[in-house]
Amino acid sequence: MYDLQYAWYAIVDGAYGYVPIWVWVFLVFAAWLSLKILWCAVRPGRKPKWSKSAQAQRKASRKRHTSWKGEAAVVLKQLKKAPLSDEVTVKLLQSMSPFGFEYLITEGFRGKGAEVRKIQRVTGDGGIDGMVRISSKWHLIQAKRYTAPVSAGMISEFLELCQNKRMPGLFVATNGFSEPAKRFARKAGRLTLLDGRQLVAMLR
Repeated sequence: MYDLQYAWYAIVDGAYGYVPIWVWVFLVFAAWLSLKILWCAVRPGRKPKWSKSAQAQRKASRKRHTSWKGEAAVVLKQLKKAPLSDEVTVKLLQSMSPFGFEYLITEGFRGKGAEVRKIQRVTGDGGIDGMVRISSKWHLIQAKRYTAPVSAGMISEFLELCQNKRMPGLFVATNGFSEPAKRFARKAGRLTLLDGRQLVAMLR
C-alpha cells in the first residue's frame, strides 16, 4: 500500500515538475468548455449565453418588451387625462396589443404603489401574465383582451392554476365575463374578476 502511495506522489510530483501549473488550469477550463458546448448540442434550442445569436435574441426581446411597456404608458396616460365613455374605453383597450394590455395592468398597479412582478416570457408562462401584491397577499394575474366575454371554462382553468400555486388570482378581461363564469368565480371564492371598465376605474 505504501508503495502505491509513494508511486502516486511520484507521478503527481513528476507531472507538476515538468508541466507548468497554468497548463493544468488551461486543460481543466478546456474540458469544462467542451462539456458545456456538448451539453448545448444535445439540447436543441438551447444556445450558450455568450453566442451571438443568443445575445441577439435577448436584445430583440428587450426591445419588444420596451415597446409594449411604452404602449401601456401611452394608453394609461390617455385613460387618466379625461373621463371616457364605457364604449370608448373598451375600444381603446381593444386597440392595444395583448402584451401591451398585460403591461397596462402591471404598470397601472405599480403606479398605484402596489408591488408587482411582470412575467416576461411570451410563451410557456403557464397562463400567468404577472403577479400583484394586494392586501399583503400575492395574486396571480391573467389578462385577456377578448372581444367576447370570458367563458366559465377559462375561469376554471385559471382557478386550477391558482390552486396548484396555492395563491389567489386576479382575472382581467376587456369585455367582461359570461354569467356562468361569474357564478363559478363567486362559488370558488379564490378569484377576483375585473372587466375593462372596472380596471380603468381602479387605475385612475
